[in-house]
Amino acid sequence: MVPYPIVLEAATALARDTKINRPDLAAEILTSHAAVEDKLKLDEDVANLVSESFQNNTSRKNTPFDHYLYALAKKNNIKYVFSFDSFYKKQGLVLAEELLKK
Repeated sequence: MVPYPIVLEAATALARDTKINRPDLAAEILTSHAAVEDKLKLDEDVANLVSESFQNNTSRKNTPFDHYLYALAKKNNIKYVFSFDSFYKKQGLVLAEELLKK
């Protein structure tokens, strides 16, 4: 499952980053996601969890967006994340690279 904010973040990076410069791929990602018929329903009411998790002394490396994704996983009992960021592992999630090792 891919939460829509992930789609937006990927499309934004593709469209805005001057080194990547691929607004065509951004449009393709947005169109492809819109065409997915069986979107899984997530409980997206995570504002309180994000505000509890992200504090003013939180590492600059871990953005509010990282805390948002963690809160989505926690609220929806998601145990695995397609990421290589140790932040998620520290939160108790299983990273994609660990699944590939098995």
